[in-house]
Amino acid sequence: MVPFKERRSGKDRRSGKDRRRAGDRSAMRPEVQPDEGLAEVSGAGVPLRKDLSLVWNSKGKELLRQNRYDDARKAFKMAIQIKPLFGEGWYNLASVDSYKGEIEDALSELRKAIEIEPGFREKAKVNRYFKKLQDNEMFKKLLG
Repeated sequence: MVPFKERRSGKDRRSGKDRRRAGDRSAMRPEVQPDEGLAEVSGAGVPLRKDLSLVWNSKGKELLRQNRYDDARKAFKMAIQIKPLFGEGWYNLASVDSYKGEIEDALSELRKAIEIEPGFREKAKVNRYFKKLQDNEMFKKLLG
């Protein structure tokens, strides 16, 4: 009889569990190496990927579409905690606060978003979440 490993063009057809049992280390997952794309959140000391802020921002947008404003606010706060210069996170947080009627918070967050990315100035003029701010003098001055 042909040895098991040599059957079918030399391909080993055993399951990973069987290969590990036999002492074949090729079936084991390679050890995860830290990559260069890791950043550390201040205070937490937990390594996170730099693009994790995008994940939290996307989660916040989805929660916003579901009218879950408190949860969306938490997700946007996580995004800007991970990446403080993330303009879209600040803008989305301002949108939620404006919709909830937290005018002062919304204005300061919108100001921060515009400082980071000036394109949000035009976007804020047509955003439905900023309707409550349309008559506010500070909002008008901020948008120019």
